[in-house]
Amino acid sequence: MMRSSDFAKIIETVGDSILVVDKMGVIRFVNPAACRLFQRDADELKGQIFGFPLTSDGRKELDIIQKGGHIAFAEMVVVDIEWEGEDAYLATLRDITRRKQDEAKLAEARATIEANRLKSKFLTSLSNELKTPLNRILDYTNVILDDFNNEYFVDAPGDIQQIQESAHRLMTMIDQLLSLANIEGGMIDIVLDSVSMEHLVNGLIRNLHSFASSQNDRLHVTIHSECQSIYTDGQKLHTILFHMLHNAIKYSSNSDIKFRILPEHNESGRWIKFEVEDQGTGISPDDLERLFDPFQPKSTQEMSGLGVGLTLSQHFSRLLHGYIEVHSEVGKGSIFALHLPQQIAWVN
Repeated sequence: MMRSSDFAKIIETVGDSILVVDKMGVIRFVNPAACRLFQRDADELKGQIFGFPLTSDGRKELDIIQKGGHIAFAEMVVVDIEWEGEDAYLATLRDITRRKQDEAKLAEARATIEANRLKSKFLTSLSNELKTPLNRILDYTNVILDDFNNEYFVDAPGDIQQIQESAHRLMTMIDQLLSLANIEGGMIDIVLDSVSMEHLVNGLIRNLHSFASSQNDRLHVTIHSECQSIYTDGQKLHTILFHMLHNAIKYSSNSDIKFRILPEHNESGRWIKFEVEDQGTGISPDDLERLFDPFQPKSTQEMSGLGVGLTLSQHFSRLLHGYIEVHSEVGKGSIFALHLPQQIAWVN
């Protein structure tokens, strides 16, 4: 029969935690791995009550409170042995703390994905419910404006146009909320195509001309000869640039806004920089830190809308394998720069 001392020498080098516990539940022996698991010295453990049921009926999972209060997890198997002439238990504990932590993270991630999916589903349904009456309002205002030819209703078209503009703003907010929810729920599709810079810029100018005129701002566009087209998602690129230009116009008045499309070359290939420079109010350092956070009011100037335009722009830039940089100084203006690869090779 193997002596206890010989047996102890063998299990000293085993990677799993091994404890010998007598029939009274008192720990008689621990190997170094057990000391590491419990984060206690062998002398601290020996002579203490083990505290867990010892039965040789399969594997059990244990929650172990380590020295310092941290919790570790172990899988235990128990067999009957004889130790120094007395019946005893040999408990083998395998540390599964990392596995349990990974399982918890995975469960949390799945719960988050499911919550985002349900939120996206709810917002999609809500969006459709809200858009139906809004579309009717817009349709009716178009009909009314077409019918207004009576001299007694000179002021009425302007009033109707205000209703139209309010409805359009509400529609934009709904679309922004829906896009943000879809991003969080992983439900955004990327549609790649060759995008003409001239076509892109003309569309942006068309959308922003009226607003820029109301602010007495002048938009100056420069398109470099190497930047005539880009292979990307044109709709998302338009959205990003629209928000960048809209903000520049919004926080400027009677000033020049420069919109430059320039080539960039780095180790990953050919890129394009879309740069918007304004002479507006600028952004404080505190506001810069939370500039891309959704629903955050900015202290520099009171904002209308939901405050998610730049948040969406940042998300979209990453989906297109790019990024946005901002440089600003209060009282002097801001420069927003969108950097994108000239051609996306693949999309996650």
